[in-house]
Formats: sequence, structure tokens, C-alpha cells
Amino acid sequence: QQEQGLNAVGQGCSADTQCATGLCWTEADSYPLYNSQWIRADQCTEECGGPGDNAYCQQLAAEFNAPYPNQARCIAARGVYDNYPYDDIFYVCDLIPAGLGKVHWVD
Repeated sequence: QQEQGLNAVGQGCSADTQCATGLCWTEADSYPLYNSQWIRADQCTEECGGPGDNAYCQQLAAEFNAPYPNQARCIAARGVYDNYPYDDIFYVCDLIPAGLGKVHWVD
């Protein structure tokens, strides 16, 4: 019997269905915080309350043993849900600065 393991918060992803939280954020949704001309990033993450809600994201990062949990932040992202086809703004925890997720440098 094969069991499908879902990625925990802070792990890389390409679709919501890969994440235990059901939310896969990629940098393309968050220009200019992440400029896809020089960096690509992805992570399973969670929503947060807004631009000032960094404390929640830092707590989340600490729970998942991020190396730099105090660097996590709440950022604006567009259309991060696979099943939400509209152009809308969500706020998500950016855990990349905390040391979670995957970063791909662009040549």
C-alpha cells in the first residue's frame, strides 16, 4: 500500500495539492518583492492577516524549525490558490528569508 505524503509548511511545491496546508506560493505572485528575472522561489505556506502580521509568520517559521524564524514576513500575493482563477490579493507567509522553501537562482 502506497501512501501519498504531503509537503509540510516551508517545503518546496508546484501546486496546492502537494501541500498539507493546501497553499503553494511562488514568487511570480509577489512581484516586486521577488523579481522572477533574478530569483525563483516556492514553498508550502499559510495565509496571514496583512502587511503588519509578521509575528504570525515568525511563529509559524519557528514551529517548523526555520533557521532564521524572525526573518519571516507577511507579504501580498496574487491568486495563490490553484482553484481560485480570479486576480485577487491574498496575504501569505513568506518563509524564504527564514530559511524555508526552495530558492532557484536564474541565470
